[in-house]
Amino acid sequence: GKKKPDCLEDIRSHFGNEIDYTDIAMIGDRLLTDVLMANRAGMYSIHVRGITEAGDNFAALVCRRLEMAWLSKQQLPDGSR
Repeated sequence: GKKKPDCLEDIRSHFGNEIDYTDIAMIGDRLLTDVLMANRAGMYSIHVRGITEAGDNFAALVCRRLEMAWLSKQQLPDGSR
């Protein structure tokens, strides 16, 4: 896939300048890139667990693991994890 933030331009090119980002959902495995970019653009965001860490550079690997550690400590609105 395209790297952020270029994918926003690709979405606009594909759907046209009148695209309403609230009609789009971004699916991604990174909180600080995929989910953050989608939320800042006004899209829905769907966070999924990554399939593999193979090919991640060291910085991406550290960030992904920190994101998952932080996320595992968060509670859902019903109080569960």
